[in-house]
Amino acid sequence: MDKPLLHSYYYPTRIRAGFLEKLINATPGYLEKVILLSAGTEATERAIKISRIHGESIQEGKNIIVGSDGNYHGKTMGAQMVGGQHSDKKWIGFLDPNMTHMPFPYPWVLEEFEGNGEELFLKHLHQLESDGVDLSRIAAFFVETFQGWGAIFYPVDYIKAMREWTKKNDCLLVFDEIQAGFGRTGKFFAYEHYCVEPDLVICGKGISGSMPLSALLGSTQLIEMDAGYTSTHGGNPLACAAGLGNLEAFEELNLVQESQRKEYIMRDCIEKWKTKYPDRIGRVLGKGMLFGVFITKPKSSVLDSDLTNYICERAMEKGVFSICTGRGTLKLGPPLTIPDDALIEGLNVYEECFDELF
Repeated sequence: MDKPLLHSYYYPTRIRAGFLEKLINATPGYLEKVILLSAGTEATERAIKISRIHGESIQEGKNIIVGSDGNYHGKTMGAQMVGGQHSDKKWIGFLDPNMTHMPFPYPWVLEEFEGNGEELFLKHLHQLESDGVDLSRIAAFFVETFQGWGAIFYPVDYIKAMREWTKKNDCLLVFDEIQAGFGRTGKFFAYEHYCVEPDLVICGKGISGSMPLSALLGSTQLIEMDAGYTSTHGGNPLACAAGLGNLEAFEELNLVQESQRKEYIMRDCIEKWKTKYPDRIGRVLGKGMLFGVFITKPKSSVLDSDLTNYICERAMEKGVFSICTGRGTLKLGPPLTIPDDALIEGLNVYEECFDELF
């Protein structure tokens, strides 16, 4: 902030170049080029644009974007339409007919399905076709790497089947890592848990750790399909300085490895909760420093959203803040830099709340 330049439009700056070099070096080799933007939802919009430009370059009318029910990609119009939180879309009025959705393969859905994740993907694809979607016109699948409210990941074989299908049918696989990326789940990008290589990766939130900054990463060929890749404030010097400092901290503090290590601290505490209150704590899902704890009604699998809201409120009164999902789950995502003793102290506060409210 002491420098004389806080804004540069899309003209190059040394700090931008330094940040981009470190970002590209930190990511897999197939992610060759970056568009810098201001907000995650803005990066989602750019991914939609590139996906459709790419699809139309293959065949006219190849412009269908497929999302998943329940996924979230941002608050702007395109991001909301490709997202799967359908009750949020009433304000839009006319929805894009070339954006459609498949069911999300929740664990409880897979448990009732007589087959594996690959077979469930093919079933969902067949459902799309039965609903009148011309599969040859699909330009891209948009995948939120996990649903944050419950730390719910896709089955690995479901995503692998999706990746195989997209390659065979000349369409893109796009991962939304706005919430998932930058060490949150014990890997630099959370999609690495699926052992696939995406075509485009959307980043936000953790990319800078503080300042408004987002990015779309992909191959040079894909990124350069959008000649108008400027952004008024995207990649401004102050945001890039924060992004560079963030990546330097990841290296110096080994934050991806720390996320892996602290997963076991969190898991140990949460499993003790489940043992102590087996009739009130149902599923526990999570990886790295992201967990979803499902709070149920007594001796039931029904989520108790009201009680969970009270738990969040009581924990806040005791000095521990968390996102209130409104869904009957505790979403736990502490800072990657949190000291072990503070992490355990914070988790113990939730146990105090259980003792008081259960």
